[in-house]
Amino acid sequence: MRKMILGILAASLLIAGCSSSGNGEEEHGQVLIHINDSSEIKSRAVNNPSLEVDYYQLSGICPEGEPYEWPEFDEDEIHIIELLTGDWEFSVHGFDHLDEPVLKDSAEVSIYPGETAQWHAELEPIHGYGDVTLDFVWPEDIDEEDYTVTAELSPLAGGTAEELSYSNGTAAASEKRAGYYQLHISIAHTQGSVVWRNFCSLRVLADQHLDYSVTVPEDEMDLTGELEFFWDISFHDPLEVVIEGKTDTVLQGEELVISADVASSVDDEHTVMYKLFRGGMELNELADSMDYEFANNVTGIYHVSVIAYTLDDEDEVIQAGHKSFTYEILAE
Repeated sequence: MRKMILGILAASLLIAGCSSSGNGEEEHGQVLIHINDSSEIKSRAVNNPSLEVDYYQLSGICPEGEPYEWPEFDEDEIHIIELLTGDWEFSVHGFDHLDEPVLKDSAEVSIYPGETAQWHAELEPIHGYGDVTLDFVWPEDIDEEDYTVTAELSPLAGGTAEELSYSNGTAAASEKRAGYYQLHISIAHTQGSVVWRNFCSLRVLADQHLDYSVTVPEDEMDLTGELEFFWDISFHDPLEVVIEGKTDTVLQGEELVISADVASSVDDEHTVMYKLFRGGMELNELADSMDYEFANNVTGIYHVSVIAYTLDDEDEVIQAGHKSFTYEILAE
């Protein structure tokens, strides 16, 4: 919670519930609140793809510890007078047309006698929980029962991985906290050898059930299976990842140097982070730019994935995106 110079709310309510021994201007102050719920902030929404606010609700706790709640309002600026001096705790919530809270901000504000405090409330999306389903599309000439599928979700900014339950061509996870995740899919033959794997970014939206489709390659040696998204791309707001230096083949012992960048517009205040994977292994995590030199000593086909993402001041992922390619190391 930030401590700011701020004051707020209707004088009659505040004085009645949080009174002082004196009277007059020297005992009270004012606050002018500016509310920002701009499209830039809304684009960070991981809980609700719409976030259109119908009205705001202000609540607070006065210096003597009593809670207050004020009438709804729909302006982006509100001026409150005759607030008791001292430290207040304020919260502003934005509600949608269903009376559901979708945005919020809070601050500890100091009210000084005879002064008007200013608070610029930056409303952020409220997190919730949602469900995810992965539908695997298998080639007609492949018997799904000959393979085992493992799908794991882990928070993109770091955290414990959770394995999704897989049955009859579907992997699912329920009640996942809204946000961005790293998805790892691995398909292995029942005899034990892994024939395909992929890493990508995936987003969970609160109070929604999102369906993703995973296309399994027709050829075990063709590692270019795709993860498809069946929802409005504006909800996903991904970073567009660009990989330079990629190739289809390289001779054993030759070097392969790739670099990754994002073509999307990124706020200067936020650093782009990169995760690099090859053959199912995470190779590194770097900031600002990603350059990597592969040592190609063992022949075979390799799948390379790059995930890019940005973080806010509280280490929450704002945007994410991914890009993959496959190459083969040939014998000399």
